[in-house]
Amino acid sequence: MSTLSGQKIKDKFGNLLHVEGGVTSSTKNVEDGTGDATALKLSTTEVEINGTQSFTAAPATDNAELTALLVNGSNEVVKRELTSNAFSTDPIVPSRIIARQELDRSLTAGGPASDMGFAPIDNSNPNGSYQVGSTDPYTFATSSITVDEAGVYRIDISFQYDAIAVSGTNVTTVVLVNGTAVATALRSKSATGLSMVSFYYGKYLAAGDIITATSLSSAGNVVLKAGSAVEVLKIA
Repeated sequence: MSTLSGQKIKDKFGNLLHVEGGVTSSTKNVEDGTGDATALKLSTTEVEINGTQSFTAAPATDNAELTALLVNGSNEVVKRELTSNAFSTDPIVPSRIIARQELDRSLTAGGPASDMGFAPIDNSNPNGSYQVGSTDPYTFATSSITVDEAGVYRIDISFQYDAIAVSGTNVTTVVLVNGTAVATALRSKSATGLSMVSFYYGKYLAAGDIITATSLSSAGNVVLKAGSAVEVLKIA
């Protein structure tokens, strides 16, 4: 690196960098002594670079840090906290809830309709409910799932019923959003024993919409079996 020691300003002024009028709260070009602007702008609080940024040597590698620098719509550098999924070589798994009935639940003949009672989320428990992917965009409760992000969702129903010592019973399965039925399935049981009700329903949901599912038996002793499930998947 050359030195200015012993040099006269008149001979080297073109090599000196300066900010015309001094640094202020607004960014200004850093210029050389001949008035040519560099790719750098400065203010008392901000540094602005116009053009390619590069390193003489690559920065150190950190395999644990999850904070990333990104560029927003105003071309400003911002930071964002990511999850480890962002750096995984595995495919990104869409976020979904699989809410499973915790215990056998007897349905009252003739009603009222019975809400599901979800097992707590525990991906390592064969009898639990499950959450796959990120923790967004759902809020999970004992008998409901709230979507926290607007979008198109697929709601899958897979219910198993057991009619004990009764035949000719109608079982109605209903999916509700904010307490209003959006999909209904009627299963007529002509004999005792196990039966399945399975279907899916696609719907645009707003942030804060609440999904519930109910079962209703027209007569007799019908049980909603443990493990019956409501699955909610955000697809768009």
